[in-house]
Amino acid sequence: MKFYFNESKLNSLFVGYVDMVKDNIIRIRAVSPEGLNDGYILRRLSDIIKIERNTLYLKKIKKIAENLHYLEKNIEINNTKEKDLLTDTLKIAKKKKLLITLYFDEDKSSLTGYVKELGDEEIKISVIDEYGMEDGEHTVTINIIDQIDINSLDNRKIELLL
Repeated sequence: MKFYFNESKLNSLFVGYVDMVKDNIIRIRAVSPEGLNDGYILRRLSDIIKIERNTLYLKKIKKIAENLHYLEKNIEINNTKEKDLLTDTLKIAKKKKLLITLYFDEDKSSLTGYVKELGDEEIKISVIDEYGMEDGEHTVTINIIDQIDINSLDNRKIELLL
């Protein structure tokens, strides 16, 4: 469940499970956005202003928590003899079907997905959203890519949701 507390209180949002309720106090077993145990939180029941259940976000956190071993998945990318490390690494990502995130400094945006096509100047990405859902295809010019993440923790969390 996702709990919202009176905004005047410090830390007004928590995800977790009700552990116990006694008198006017609720004890929540908290879960981090990475699906990890985040300790216990005690709050007054009267400070709760909203509770969410069964949302996409909560389903995402639950699936990640149930599959934490997957987040330790390690891949190896072999050393390349190519001159262009960027293009060669994108070729490997395509061949191994690795989820990647491209960052664009120009507009501070990013795309996460799989390399569908790779040309000399452009890359076509099958985009995957933060909930593991397909979100169309994007074609971008390679020279505007500022940074690439491959097999990052965020990428692996999304892969769990596929």
